[in-house]
Amino acid sequence: MRRISALIVLFLASCAPAAPAGPVVRASLPDGGRTLEIRVRDRQPLAEARLVLAGGPTVPAKRLTVHVPAPERPGVGVGASGGSSSGIGTGISFSVPLDWLSGASGGTPVESFAAFALPEGADMTGAKLDLAFGQPPAALRRVEMALPAR
Repeated sequence: MRRISALIVLFLASCAPAAPAGPVVRASLPDGGRTLEIRVRDRQPLAEARLVLAGGPTVPAKRLTVHVPAPERPGVGVGASGGSSSGIGTGISFSVPLDWLSGASGGTPVESFAAFALPEGADMTGAKLDLAFGQPPAALRRVEMALPAR
């Protein structure tokens, strides 16, 4: 029985999703193109965000919010069922998140949102995002990337 349990745990750990190599960013242009909004998923919260337009002008985020979900933890459940003719049955259940089994760093990804007020007639061709992740005053991890397709 121990061998079967060990094999199941090893199998589940090998199926755990790998942590993404970098942030996952989605962009949208609501308000008729006057505002750029981005949604970022990463293992760390977004601390700073700047939009670097072609030709050099930089637009800091006018709004930045972070949503840190509660981490998933292993759980245990106990139950009983039965009826007058079937007798009584009992059971124990265990739930273990796959990222907990694999020891993936960062656990549940953090979702961050940022909005940029675009200057009148801003050319978005070649625009880049300059993002900083972490929690100040600790060292921030900086990522510069092309603006994703909207």
